[in-house]
Amino acid sequence: MAMEERCDVVRLKIGHLRIAARLGACLSMLALEAALWSPTTEAADVQPAPPAVHHPIQKAPPSRRVAPAGPAPQGYIPCDVTRAYHLDLMHAAGFTGANQKIAIIAAFDNPNVGADLHAFDIAFGLPDPAFQIVNMGPPNTATGTGWDTEIDLDVEWAHAAAPGAAITLVEAATDHLNSTQNPQVGLLAAVDYAVQFAHADVVSMSWGGIEFTGETVLDTHFPSTDPTSNKPIMYTAAAGDSGFGTIWPAVSPAVLGVGGTRLAPSAVGNDTNQTHFGCSGMSTTPGVTSQNETVWGGGPACVQGSCPGTGGGISNFEPRPTWQNNLGLSSGGRATPDVAMLADPSTGVALYSDGSWSDFLLGGTSLGAPLWSGVIALLNQQRIAQGLSNLNVTSSSSWAYQTTALNDIVTGNAPSSPSDPCLSSGACTAHSGYDQVTGRGSPIGTLPWEPLQGPITSAPDAAAQGGGRLDVFARGSDNALWQRTSNGGQWGGWQSLGGVLTAAPGVVAWSPGRLDVFVRGSDNALWHRWWTTAGWSGWESLGGVLSSGPAVASWSSGRLDIFVRGSDQALWHMSWDSVRWTPWESLAGVLLPFDPGAVSWGPNRIDIVVRGSDSQMWHKSWDSVRWTPWEPLGGSLTSGLGAASPGASQLDLFGLVANGALQHKAWAGRWGVWLDLGGPWASDPGVVSQRNGTVDVFERGTDGQLWHTTIPSPLT
Repeated sequence: MAMEERCDVVRLKIGHLRIAARLGACLSMLALEAALWSPTTEAADVQPAPPAVHHPIQKAPPSRRVAPAGPAPQGYIPCDVTRAYHLDLMHAAGFTGANQKIAIIAAFDNPNVGADLHAFDIAFGLPDPAFQIVNMGPPNTATGTGWDTEIDLDVEWAHAAAPGAAITLVEAATDHLNSTQNPQVGLLAAVDYAVQFAHADVVSMSWGGIEFTGETVLDTHFPSTDPTSNKPIMYTAAAGDSGFGTIWPAVSPAVLGVGGTRLAPSAVGNDTNQTHFGCSGMSTTPGVTSQNETVWGGGPACVQGSCPGTGGGISNFEPRPTWQNNLGLSSGGRATPDVAMLADPSTGVALYSDGSWSDFLLGGTSLGAPLWSGVIALLNQQRIAQGLSNLNVTSSSSWAYQTTALNDIVTGNAPSSPSDPCLSSGACTAHSGYDQVTGRGSPIGTLPWEPLQGPITSAPDAAAQGGGRLDVFARGSDNALWQRTSNGGQWGGWQSLGGVLTAAPGVVAWSPGRLDVFVRGSDNALWHRWWTTAGWSGWESLGGVLSSGPAVASWSSGRLDIFVRGSDQALWHMSWDSVRWTPWESLAGVLLPFDPGAVSWGPNRIDIVVRGSDSQMWHKSWDSVRWTPWEPLGGSLTSGLGAASPGASQLDLFGLVANGALQHKAWAGRWGVWLDLGGPWASDPGVVSQRNGTVDVFERGTDGQLWHTTIPSPLT
């Protein structure tokens, strides 16, 4: 065995087999065992040779209004895409793909991919991943073939979706499934390596070819579990870029076939004409919806007999898996794709390749497949935290047909030609539910909710004293006040504080070592109890006739401001100035019988939100001189409200709508749009910020238990 070394490369040669392993930094050398593997020789060897594959990558020139002064990213950047699909929610909650490994399978060697990835990461503030390259052929063979661009696209955008995941790039020596000279260095051999030696959790394949006799035998290269550890493995494969029609391996029942979509600017709060490196100045966005995400295909590009667009259809060779039996499909075999994601190059992404920014926007289902591999890594990490296993596809089940956390694409079509019969049959047209161009839809990142037990019989409220401490309060089944405390993320048990509550509590911490909690008692008066490091005080009555629970804010140590709905349906206010309680004062308004929300972002500033008689959220604030007039913030709310502030000039406001879904609206120099954070929930939200760029949200579930999650702030 001859070994050739340099700073970041170990290259081995055994017979005709050449494998180079290259690490992303000169920190250590990857030692490959001499006894590598012998790919299984099966009946596939006597089948007709499969056709060559292609990588469904597409590019489009930017439609610039103003040309950039120098090299700059063209197209959507990572924060655009993660915001659109709400992956930023998962990232902020700590789900970044940590302890997951994504294997990228490609052809030929790109010698610049490590440097390109590092430059991409620096530009967009991403961490460098644990990155390993396994090259099965000669060095520097991808340059100028298009595979160099494909490799950069796959690696950079899988990493953008899952910045905490490790990435192993396995470079086949050829762009054929099995090399006729040496089957040990083809693309399927690279898949085998990713499974058997890299032990990948997710395998991404942005390539494919037309279907062929004997493909079903090759499906054995995609085992649903790691043969060594029995760990579930997911495979993602691009569905093609030539319009309606099937390609393998996307059509294999063992993989997750990925179709392509187009995003309107409203999905991301930005359009591709704006060169940018961050998202802080972008418009607010609700993320992907059935209105702003459509099929990639058809349209003006569909001319002269060909139509770029997502692939899809029903296989002539692969049998239909049982998990597709109830989709209302015509008779036949396996239908593809299963899911979809951004692919249209005219709304494509930025790419750093071969040492510089590409002048083009990149897309194709070659983009969708690695993006979905990153999504799977996020979901796997989330599942493992819940005591579950990785996702995979088996003969009896496919996660994509069980989840509801998908955006259903219902508009657009993707014919292979202007006269494609699929247009008249509707086979290549999106519609509600499963369709053969976008599958079940695109991902919507969901918040991971933590169960905190109960039961509770009111909305919760919470306070943050600093130092990683959270205190949450709610009414228990005995109508008493109950408290639970977290220190550094470790929750203690519930403890009773007594009393008889007729509404949800309100709580605030004006400094470390101090908590003030307010409740409506059985006499409809306001009652108060406080905690210091010496322990809890007794209850004191502050009078009044309340028709809601209280909301409380504090702008400094020793200051308390309490807000309630009075018996006249108006908002009433009283305060503690460290010496005495002020008399009740009316702030007017006509409130529905739901709790207000209140918060302070700094000295002499208070913001209040209420649900008005029109079910909108209404807002007013104290600016150290006067109360501003009421202003409507929209929404069609069915609950009381929660308010938090992570810092000066920032607000995060919450309420529920008719289906119990949690809605969020933010202020960060301007009002954002209403965002749907999912549900259903059974109470007003309780929210607080620890002033660390996040907001902690508490809800009572439909099971009567307390649930908790954390979101980034500002979330716009």
